[in-house]
This record gives sequence, C-alpha cells and structure tokens, in this order.
Amino acid sequence: MAGAAIALASCGSPASHPGTGSALKPPTPRKAGAPIHWIIAASSLGKVKGVAGAAFITAHFDSSGNYVVVGATPPRYLASWKANIVVDARSLADLGQALSSRPGFVLFDIEDWRFTPASEAADPAGTLARAAADVSSTSSRLIAAPALDLAKLIGGKGSLRSKFLAAGIPGTAAKDAWGVDIQAQSLEAEPAVYSSFVKAAAAQIEAANPAARVFAGLSTNPSGRRVTAAELASDVAATRSTVYGYWLNVPSGGAACPSCGAAQPEILVQLLDSLG
Repeated sequence: MAGAAIALASCGSPASHPGTGSALKPPTPRKAGAPIHWIIAASSLGKVKGVAGAAFITAHFDSSGNYVVVGATPPRYLASWKANIVVDARSLADLGQALSSRPGFVLFDIEDWRFTPASEAADPAGTLARAAADVSSTSSRLIAAPALDLAKLIGGKGSLRSKFLAAGIPGTAAKDAWGVDIQAQSLEAEPAVYSSFVKAAAAQIEAANPAARVFAGLSTNPSGRRVTAAELASDVAATRSTVYGYWLNVPSGGAACPSCGAAQPEILVQLLDSLG
C-alpha cells in the first residue's frame, strides 16, 4: 500500500502466538456498533484537511484507536493528538533502521516495487518470518502488510488473489504479528470481490493467530483508477463485521505509485460523511 513512512503506538495488549492449525475457521464477528479503527498517512490527512478543514480531520481521526503514518518531520498538530504514531518499513533494512528508534508499532509493507528488494519480495514467507523475529526482540509491535502484487512472483495460473491465498501469505503474516493489513484496495470497485477476498484472507489470519487485528486497505484512487464513495461504503458495509479497521489511502502520483495521478481527497470526505 503506497504511503508515507509511519510510526504506530499501542492500542491493546500484544498478540499471542499460537500455531497455525490445520483448518480455517471464520473470523469472530465484531459487535454491532463497534468503532472502526483507521490507519492513515499524515500526508493523506493533509490532503483531506485541504478540502474539509482541520476540524474535520480532528473529529474523525484524533482518537487513541487510530493510527497515523508520519514522515521524518511530522505535522506539528499531531503532537497534541491522541492518535497513535507508526513507523513504516518496506524492506528488512528499513525495518532494522525503524526499530532503532524504538517505535510503539512498526508497519512492514512489502510489495513488488522498487522499495522492497527483489529477493525479499520473491520469498514473502521467509521475509515475514525474519521481520517477526527482528521485532520480537524489541518492545515494538508488528503490523504486517504484504501486498497482493507479491502473487505476481508466484508461478502457475490463476488470479493474483487466488495465488495469494493459496500460498497462505495472510496466515504466514499473522503468526507473530499484532496486526495484519489485507491490501485489497485494487479490488474495491467490485464490492463482492473485495468482500470475498478480505473474508478469505481474514479467515487465514484468524486461524494462524486469533489475537491479530485485521485491517483492510481502501484507496480513493488505487493506481489512478476512479472509484466512488458509494463503492467504498459498500466495501465497508460488506466487511465491517470481519475487520478491526481500514488503512485509508489518498495517493497521488510519485515514486510509490507512478500511475496514481491526482489525489482525490474529496472521495474520502464523502465516505466518512456517509459512515457518520
């Protein structure tokens, strides 16, 4: 998931680390009315603030249940916020550097892109296991975020999502993680497909580590494709009982997403308004 670097602080006790088990079971349904927990980059907050104002982002994101992605110089207003701060790592080298600052949380975002070495992207199971081991020796907590496009590196026929699930990547990511983000945003224009993939990945996560928090990705313009707030709201409605929260992205063209084009923060504003 393309985004700025982030630092994530605590929101609960560390996950326990059970074995994977042989059978998948459905995730435990969340209680009706349970709050949605958001991950969002400070850069995305700035874009939303530009169209909706400071009061809007404060009302929706300044909470101890939310997580803000910050860069080297976080916006000054975050110093007074209750929201948690997260450090982003896109390679094992990045992870080592991030852990040196002793963050409360670290997000490990490996993808088939220039920021993750090809050898690490080609072996997601080994890379995720190494990351978990590195984090386990610290006081930080791991949020694993292996991207769907890693399935491009898996041989054989089938869709990326079928190969991603068949390889057991969500379950592998969950084994020693506090949380896992399911990067499903490329599927969000088809809510039924999005929901099916998120629920299948969440079932793997639940089987591997019932204590892991499950997030799902949402984007206002994934790889430059236009989506509507109504489509995103349908994605949320179909998966809200399955996940702990969502990673919200308001990308724009750049090194992390060359095809993203102009940012669409108004879509996120419309989504949040519709969710109340």
